[in-house]
Amino acid sequence: MADAGADGFGFDSDTSLELVAGKYGKDKIIIGNADCRILQNGTKEDIEAEVKKCIDIGKDCPGYFMCVANHIPNGIPMENIDHYFKCYEKMRIR
Repeated sequence: MADAGADGFGFDSDTSLELVAGKYGKDKIIIGNADCRILQNGTKEDIEAEVKKCIDIGKDCPGYFMCVANHIPNGIPMENIDHYFKCYEKMRIR
């Protein structure tokens, strides 16, 4: 897809963000990779670790956008969503 001219990619959590960022992170848009299952069932510590993993990998990629893979489905506890956004706000500064 990159060879065909795609400007960017949106990935789910089963894709290696590390691999994609290493190969395309300097000149392509990369969106996603946080695992929605962690938001659904994880602890606050799990959620913070997931956000940190994505931010740490994506922070050196000018076109990286943090996003929950498969978006935020119905049924995730509101306190988990709130914690996700608080973690993102705290870590998002490059």
